[in-house]
Amino acid sequence: MICLWEWILKKAFVRVVYTTELIKRKAVNKIMPNHYLVDSVAFFDKKFQVTIRPVCYGFPFMLHLVDKNSQYYNALNDWNARTNIHMLNDSVKSLSDWLKESLNLETPDTTETDMMRWRFEWGRVSVSYEIKSFNHGIYIVWNIT
Repeated sequence: MICLWEWILKKAFVRVVYTTELIKRKAVNKIMPNHYLVDSVAFFDKKFQVTIRPVCYGFPFMLHLVDKNSQYYNALNDWNARTNIHMLNDSVKSLSDWLKESLNLETPDTTETDMMRWRFEWGRVSVSYEIKSFNHGIYIVWNIT
């Protein structure tokens, strides 16, 4: 298991070259063009599955974290369960509360039923879901393009 803070603190990680190095070491798997998956990452007291999107085609570097002990994670292979809006709303609330407490964050800059977002000088951190793919989790996006 890899510690997420080690990743975030290394500037080289943002570069595609570093992601390629991680693939060579079998620390990540390429799941589609410009998207890589790390199956298990420690972040405070939780384990997450992390999707990495390096800087490409004008999109900024992004990490998408899915709590491996969540109802959402357990529903990933069941479309009816995955699209349960009540479950997603509850998950946004509980994951946002956990993140706020773990990182000692202030009140979110954006608060909606389906999204909580904190803005920083370097980028943003969101807990959200979207209703086309029903992807959900913590999204860490850097301003770097």
